[in-house]
Amino acid sequence: MKKLADELVERLKKELPNVLEPDDMGIWSVCICGSYPRGDFIEGNSDLDFNIYFKPGRKGSFPTHDASTEPGFKTIQELSNSILNGRPFYSHSPNGIDWIPLLWEWIPQKSEDIHIPEGPTNFRYFNLFLFDYLENLMVLWGNDPREIMPPPPDFHSLAIEWFEKTPKRYEIMKKEGVEWRIPFSVFVSIQVAQIVFGERTIDKRNLLELYKRNIPEFPMKDFGCRMITDKLNQRYPDAPCAFAPTTDYETFEKELCEVVMKSGGSG
Repeated sequence: MKKLADELVERLKKELPNVLEPDDMGIWSVCICGSYPRGDFIEGNSDLDFNIYFKPGRKGSFPTHDASTEPGFKTIQELSNSILNGRPFYSHSPNGIDWIPLLWEWIPQKSEDIHIPEGPTNFRYFNLFLFDYLENLMVLWGNDPREIMPPPPDFHSLAIEWFEKTPKRYEIMKKEGVEWRIPFSVFVSIQVAQIVFGERTIDKRNLLELYKRNIPEFPMKDFGCRMITDKLNQRYPDAPCAFAPTTDYETFEKELCEVVMKSGGSG
């Protein structure tokens, strides 16, 4: 999968100018974030996270969950499919490749634009993990959004805000019938807590060791160890995601939240 990822990324860098220029396809930038540019890509586990930015001033409604009918977005996906030529990209999930459509207007340009996400306009790399985005984003075509983004804010304040909004996230996920997202949200909480008490990194290869060493003891700490281990061992289709009862995640996150709140947001 790493060789296939390398091939896909290099071919996109080479061929995107041919399909996006000189015609105006409405695309401002094509980037990749996450484990691939960060260097903690895990064979058969990691996916590829592509960010497709649309040009400023785009008119009309925006399909935040599926932009595949947008001309430029569709062109990029079709190019990717032609490069893969039917070869599956296995990761921890069936999709393997995550296409994230973003409007230019969503990019935080001032510190006051940064807040914990409550919708598609403010995903985690625009706040909690902004430090990682600024350090590791890889631009494949077009503009570099980092040139207009502010420096990352105080992480401890963001961490407290993240945990304060946990009940609201659970409420929304249950209301929308997407409780399957809860384990993924809890995994983010583990990363957030580790940064509060440990190191400013979301490198998955070191997460278990950092979590064990840096997070204070609490009754369900071992549950977090199992979550990390299970997450890193996931392979599709041989070892897909396996989940514990939702109540276990809720109890764990409540205890983890109490640990962080007692710290006052500083380790």
